[in-house]
Amino acid sequence: MAAVLAERWSYERAQKRTAAALPEWTDQTLTQVAVAWVLSAVFVRVLEDRGLVAHRRIAGGDATDSERLFYEMFAGLGARDYLAAVFNEVAHAPVLRDLLGPSGNPAWKLGPSHAAVLELFKLLRDADATGALTWRFDDADTRFLGDLYQDLSAEVRERYALLQTPDFVERFILDRTLDPAVAEFGLAAVRVIDPTCGSGHFLLGSFQRIVGWMREARPADDLRDVALAALGRVYGSDINPYAVAIARFRLLLAYVELCGVTRIADAPALPPLTRNVVVADSLLLGGEGRAAHGRGLGCRVPGRMGAAAFDFVDPPAVSNVFHQRYHAVVGESAVHRVQRRRAAGDVSEGVSG
Repeated sequence: MAAVLAERWSYERAQKRTAAALPEWTDQTLTQVAVAWVLSAVFVRVLEDRGLVAHRRIAGGDATDSERLFYEMFAGLGARDYLAAVFNEVAHAPVLRDLLGPSGNPAWKLGPSHAAVLELFKLLRDADATGALTWRFDDADTRFLGDLYQDLSAEVRERYALLQTPDFVERFILDRTLDPAVAEFGLAAVRVIDPTCGSGHFLLGSFQRIVGWMREARPADDLRDVALAALGRVYGSDINPYAVAIARFRLLLAYVELCGVTRIADAPALPPLTRNVVVADSLLLGGEGRAAHGRGLGCRVPGRMGAAAFDFVDPPAVSNVFHQRYHAVVGESAVHRVQRRRAAGDVSEGVSG
């Protein structure tokens, strides 16, 4: 595996996608994979707590019975194998295939130790004296996922200057960008992008506004059609893969809630979601006329497929996002986030990435 990672690093250095030395780059890559395991487990817990899956597999209800039965059926397998099986089961829902399945989830690239997964289970299953779970994820407001995004790794928080955008800032910016764009270009045409979307506050706010306007304009339309059309108007990118995963999941939950879906397996697939919210460095790709094979797109490594597995970028999807024009560009820059964090005494001088 060390040779595979070194091959991938050499490729990214040659493409000028990283200036990090091999040890630093390897740590960053492995952190992304580790975080993917944590986030995927939290995503499943969110679905469990909201009653969107038929069976609880991680915590509460019959989760421990399910795990015990798994070990009885597959002697010799451990906690990591059980959690991977859970991800695979939930990913059978069309709407979750790209988010939790092998095609789009970095967790499938490498596995943690069984002991590490047991520690994750211990945290997610923590309960008080009455048996009530300490951590609940059924709150309708998904901003807690943004808290998780910025607090998972101190090194990543410092590197990307992670800090959630306050609600009032989000509303202020959308009032002065998206609203005038709709007034000028029309609801039927408008497209909005956040090129540094983080955990997706501006994407979610834009989606909710567009849904509201569409429902006013076409009150007789089916809500699923309205939600799908609104998702098709919202685009985003971020250099951080797990930020993109959270943004996609938050949009997915908003879509499911709007459609009144009671079981995630019954929700239809969402083609715009994985094509419209992508992992990419918008500083490299945001210029007009960039070729789809440009250095920021993560072209496949020649030779062994192992090294290509550590490419977090989907070139066709990135090309889809950055080769069209938008009526509104929203977001909060890393510079602004650094300024806010410095004002709070929560960041050192300088930021990379």
